Amino acid sequence: MSFLLGVSGNIAVIILKPNWQHLSSLSQSLMLNLAISDLICLLPLPLWIYTFVKGWTLGLVACKLLAYLMYCSLYSSLLTVTVLSVQRYLQVVHLQKIFDRVGKRRLLVLLWLVTMILSIPALVVRQVIKGHHWTFCTGTHALPSQLVAVLLKECLIGFF
Repeated sequence: MSFLLGVSGNIAVIILKPNWQHLSSLSQSLMLNLAISDLICLLPLPLWIYTFVKGWTLGLVACKLLAYLMYCSLYSSLLTVTVLSVQRYLQVVHLQKIFDRVGKRRLLVLLWLVTMILSIPALVVRQVIKGHHWTFCTGTHALPSQLVAVLLKECLIGFF
């Protein structure tokens, strides 16, 4: 249900752009960015469900890439909503319109660059672990310091 409703709903948002005439161009771009990041999370959902039912059969590269995409989607959504909130606050409370077209593009590129950098630990710590009867794609930490670093980063970003 999440896949069907989410994918169709986000594609409808991208194509139809409902009631966006009253939004600034930055708000429109951020809403579009949010729909795209949701699609990045939802499109691999059938693969995740399949692997939860049958075990991980897709290999190490797919494990790392799917986890990386999932984290990219997560961080992109978080950062997009945060930027949208700050932009709305500045626009409503301080009556400031920030970011022209060049600034808007730079902001979106910066947002995705930060998203991709924050998602790198998924490429490092994800491993395919074979158990007695099951194979998993899960995060492993060779050293306790790796676990502390990943948890600290996720807690700080979540708090922000």
